Amino acid sequence: MAIVVTFDRPMRDKSWSVVTLGTPEQMPKAAGPLRYDATRKVFTMPVQLQPGKEYRFGLNGGQYLNFRSQEGIPLAPVVVRFKTKQADSK
Repeated sequence: MAIVVTFDRPMRDKSWSVVTLGTPEQMPKAAGPLRYDATRKVFTMPVQLQPGKEYRFGLNGGQYLNFRSQEGIPLAPVVVRFKTKQADSK
């Protein structure tokens, strides 16, 4: 499973800031290396998610502004929030 973010322009290679917001338990657990595709417009964050759990994290935030376009312009901080479905009980 992965969280995928698509940008409208190429980003700086190997440069990003995924920041913890709220409690550490709300941050998705990493399941592999973070990466851009060859165009550097698609960022992929492999994760392990638990059923029935709320997640919250940021793309850039505070002093961490490493999501930057190829020209060096930082992404305005973005809060990402979602909740996974409860597991089916059978």
